[in-house]
Amino acid sequence: MKCPIRFKKEILTREEAWELAVKWLSANRKLVRAVATPYRKHMFADREDLLQEALIAAFKAILSSREKGKTRSLTRYFIVNFRSQCMKLSYGISEVG
Repeated sequence: MKCPIRFKKEILTREEAWELAVKWLSANRKLVRAVATPYRKHMFADREDLLQEALIAAFKAILSSREKGKTRSLTRYFIVNFRSQCMKLSYGISEVG
């Protein structure tokens, strides 16, 4: 069942937001690399793990930016989310729940 998320005049389902995150991430691979590089040597994560974390961060960024009506801030939201995930991975902190 699709769970709709209401934004101003537009309804975006979580599935549509996920698809948008996948497309956004594939168009912004260099940004992912740039954000993750300072933390890479301290992580036990491989490339696929990082891409999954980046995808989750992109999904969260899309939801946050649309919820707040600031779609132009998507990249900033992504950087903040992904950087904090990279820090957690480099410190060995696991996220529960």
